[in-house]
Amino acid sequence: MGGITYLTIAYRKQSDSEALSFMNRLENAARQLSSFDPTVQFAGIYALEALADESEEDRKQLCIDVLCGYLRLPYQGNGEPSLLREVVEKRTWTFERGNVEEIRSHILRPADREVRLTIIRTITKHLQAHSPNSWSNLNLDFTGVLFDGGDFSGAVFSGKSVSFSGASFTGTEVTFK
Repeated sequence: MGGITYLTIAYRKQSDSEALSFMNRLENAARQLSSFDPTVQFAGIYALEALADESEEDRKQLCIDVLCGYLRLPYQGNGEPSLLREVVEKRTWTFERGNVEEIRSHILRPADREVRLTIIRTITKHLQAHSPNSWSNLNLDFTGVLFDGGDFSGAVFSGKSVSFSGASFTGTEVTFK
């Protein structure tokens, strides 16, 4: 009886350790993806891909959710930079009672389009019929995504939920052959 108890406790510790390791790797990859440095962002995409490929289905889904979540972030499209370096705009207006100063601050991501296209390529690669690490059976949420190019050719969408609801397509061609 003591042996069974020991094995159960050892199994739970192993399982908890694996879950903690996964969550730490997921957090690090997501942090890389949110970086302002495009090369770090690309590393984050590939880290999420590798983590998904070596994980079981529910954990794989988390990695894909992070990638799709990035695509749902605000984006201007047409190759315009969206949200890296901080830009501060100051304006001052003079009125009868004095001056009013307005300060606007935003961040630009000049390589955002390339990061987004890399995410689309990564997802599409895993949606191919011959992919050894298929993501076809998983959920993909492209709700509200602004697609500014991309190639989904040969993609097999067989998950429980694939949503392009509210998505828009602008700029260069997006292919679904």
